[in-house]
Amino acid sequence: MRACQSLARNNSAVRAYIGRLQDLIVGDGFLCKPGTPDAAFNRAARERWERYWEEEADAAGILPGYQIARAWIRAGLTDGDCALVRDQDGHVQIVEAERIVHPTSLDTVVDPKSKNTVVQGIELDDRGRTLRIWIAPWGPRQTADAGKATPVSAADVRMMRWPQTTQPNMVRGEPGLQAVVEQMNMLARFMRDTAAVQQLLTAFGIVVESPNPQNTAAGMRDALTGPADSKAGPASNLDE
Repeated sequence: MRACQSLARNNSAVRAYIGRLQDLIVGDGFLCKPGTPDAAFNRAARERWERYWEEEADAAGILPGYQIARAWIRAGLTDGDCALVRDQDGHVQIVEAERIVHPTSLDTVVDPKSKNTVVQGIELDDRGRTLRIWIAPWGPRQTADAGKATPVSAADVRMMRWPQTTQPNMVRGEPGLQAVVEQMNMLARFMRDTAAVQQLLTAFGIVVESPNPQNTAAGMRDALTGPADSKAGPASNLDE
């Protein structure tokens, strides 16, 4: 997770990819297009949705709805999942994946009679259905305080997992960027090393003395294949 988060922050190609994916999936947000025979109702429904989506969706009162949607796309790529918690007024709170933890106050089995278990912060029944999500507050060191984790009913929270169809039994999502972390880091190192070489080439010059200076191509070929006197050093210090 940390490697994917770092990649999203520091790699310009990955940042561009995330932004493009958000544009394709979310764009400016979701629209409400009621199609009832009542034109007045359709208009009122659209206006109510737009007001909610732009001004009321975020429980913190900071983000418009479309940015909440873009945020969970990014979370799926960098963290694997996040939780959207709905309060009684219909507002939505985004909960980071790092705050969904196994509570330290509980054993793996919550209730021996019901056989409910908590796996990576998700409480499941004996059939694997989600019952509750355990959410911890941030601690003083910006890490989740698992000792203070409290449960939220599955009816009031939606886990936004990055799809992983090859492993259907996964309880938590896998970061979408996980598979390309090493490749993108290799590309970044290659680009950095290539840039360093280019800087060296511009800082140093090479003068080749050829017996056939009247023909540039032939002179360079003779210099490379036959005896020649070469001088190398900082371009500013070479004799003309």
